Amino acid sequence: MTQDLVKFFVSSGDNGAYFWYEPQDLSVLWRLVLKSNGTTYRYKLNGSDWIEYWKAPDESTPSYAICGPYGIYVDGDCKCCVETLFHPKNGNDWKNRIFSEGCERNVPLNDTYNGFVALRNVKLPDTINAVSAGNGSTGSDCETWCMKNSSCVAYAYIEWQGCLAWFGDIIDMEQFLDEGATLYIRVASKRVVEMYPYVQVFEIFDYNTIRDATDNFSDSNIVGHGQMGPVYKGVLENRQVIAVKKLTRSVQNGNEQLRNELYLLAILKHKNLVRLMGFCIQQQEIILCFEFMRNGSLDKMLFDARLLEEGLNWEQRHGLITKIASGLLYLHDENGDTIIHRDIKPGNILLDENMNPRIADFGIARLFEGDRSTFTASTDGAGTMH
Repeated sequence: MTQDLVKFFVSSGDNGAYFWYEPQDLSVLWRLVLKSNGTTYRYKLNGSDWIEYWKAPDESTPSYAICGPYGIYVDGDCKCCVETLFHPKNGNDWKNRIFSEGCERNVPLNDTYNGFVALRNVKLPDTINAVSAGNGSTGSDCETWCMKNSSCVAYAYIEWQGCLAWFGDIIDMEQFLDEGATLYIRVASKRVVEMYPYVQVFEIFDYNTIRDATDNFSDSNIVGHGQMGPVYKGVLENRQVIAVKKLTRSVQNGNEQLRNELYLLAILKHKNLVRLMGFCIQQQEIILCFEFMRNGSLDKMLFDARLLEEGLNWEQRHGLITKIASGLLYLHDENGDTIIHRDIKPGNILLDENMNPRIADFGIARLFEGDRSTFTASTDGAGTMH
């Protein structure tokens, strides 16, 4: 619409790049207004009235520093950047959706026990309190530099720029689904950092809610079987459809696979990985709740005789392969660590309503931090490796 009324120009050179536009119709009057809330409006004169033609940012874009210090904008709402380690500074204001005071640490920083929490897929904070931190060529160089400076509260490694370090409160953060930078926030205990290196927060479901949603875990609602137990289709009171994984007793008793899957699902966030919505630990049961994949698993789409008539055309197959590869690339190289799934097969690829694939079942996956690049695979139930 704008291109019909104005003509755009771009010029670049050694001193920078310039962008401007000229009206196509010089008889039309325009007015540009910057309001106190930071929103810019563009008005067009129509007779004796000024008509709003354009504004930025729009409603889907958060206002500057809307979540306050150490707050982060996630899916249209404000949260503390790491909810296990920070809390709202003014709880009453926070309940009333006034976030300007932001969050503060549960445990103040000290000179003895320090570590870093990794916030992945974020827009980095405002750099008003940031400095270029030397010429570090790796993320570990940045961490060392920040650790030696007691006033350094966070750092990021940017490939084309090097280390960036923040001093004082950090503001204006936003988390995205599967893109963005990684910010490392300094916290008071390395032990805690190792336990909670993530931002995601999961809903705690009531057992009766899950029981009612699955019609008392009816066999007719079973949609699959994972490494750790049967998976049911459930419908919540608000009509949201979920996938419910009810863990077997053997998994609950020896729960290494459970801890492994929960940890990985907490730190991973990608459009081609299955998303954990919440969990329930009641009635001596452990239940995991996932977003529901309406088209089931890829193996049924490939091998079920009832579906073979329609089948997948080559364009669909190529699209699935590309998206699965994108998820694997994220696991192997793009999430900050190396994660090997160890059981990639059509039965562990789920398809949503738009036929987008999601990699599932991380019970026997392995995480390799830093420079560790080898491991010894177990032979009992280790899945398949290719």
